[in-house]
Amino acid sequence: MLVEGLARRCIAKIGVDPGILNAVRWVSDRYAELAGKTGRQEAERAEGLLVLPALLSTGTVSVTNGSTTVTPDSDALATFDDGALVGRWFRTLRGKPLYEIVSQDASTFRLATAFVEDTDADSAYEIIARFHSLDDAARHVGKISHRQGPLIEWTQERLDTYFPDREETDEEPRYWAPAGVDDLGRIRVEVYPSAPSTGDVALRYTYWRSPTDFKKSDTLPEHIDVYVLEKGVLADICRWKASELRSGAMDSQVSADRAAVMTATARDFDNRADRFESVFMRKLEDGVRAATVGKGPRLVVADEGRIRRRPRQARDDVETLY
Repeated sequence: MLVEGLARRCIAKIGVDPGILNAVRWVSDRYAELAGKTGRQEAERAEGLLVLPALLSTGTVSVTNGSTTVTPDSDALATFDDGALVGRWFRTLRGKPLYEIVSQDASTFRLATAFVEDTDADSAYEIIARFHSLDDAARHVGKISHRQGPLIEWTQERLDTYFPDREETDEEPRYWAPAGVDDLGRIRVEVYPSAPSTGDVALRYTYWRSPTDFKKSDTLPEHIDVYVLEKGVLADICRWKASELRSGAMDSQVSADRAAVMTATARDFDNRADRFESVFMRKLEDGVRAATVGKGPRLVVADEGRIRRRPRQARDDVETLY
């Protein structure tokens, strides 16, 4: 069903015309409300591709205790793409501390914190990509899968407990953990092990899109309950008409008798709006309950205002998890 079709049907049922653009906007708003409250059940499911960049370790680097500057040799520089190191993590040897890379120029790169180990003019090193931003539209994350099967979902705290130094860098990825959002508000995850030595590794993940504003020509998602959506829009149209009538009743050019009729009619539209809203909210609450008792993903509101799935209890056997 087209968005415009639902909007015009709602206008016809009430018998007043707020304008097709207003009605389409109310369809979008009510859909967003459904999606935001019931999560997976009312959002658009999609798939994304996440590429883990290969481990960088060619050549050597020069590091100085107390400095944030790292100077690679020519062999190392030849493998670095311009700007590609920013946001990745550096260390000299496995098991040593990891340092986030915050800037890169033609001959050096800088760390977020000063290097605390011994000065070394010819040190082996590793650069890995720990964190990864997902699709801009992702609101909830489902599974993240490797060619060997789904990764196990953990928390950052559990990764830090069991793998505080993230020592494994050339193994197949086995775990993923939510890691907040990036500077652009995109959902961010950590994958571990995260830096294959044999080349880039592609992972696939499922997610549910954030609701977007509909256009008249858009088709409503197949999973949407049009009956519930319609009740919300009908309530909006009735409230719009009630507001219009009240504004008209306050016009000094309108007679007292006419103003009284308009005010009474506005109350009638308010009552109709309340009845439609009651149905919408009851169905919405049913959807929220379904999403929190096992028929949908368990949801938690992040501090940043975004919604993500609550991590399952970690298990060692991927087959039992999925």
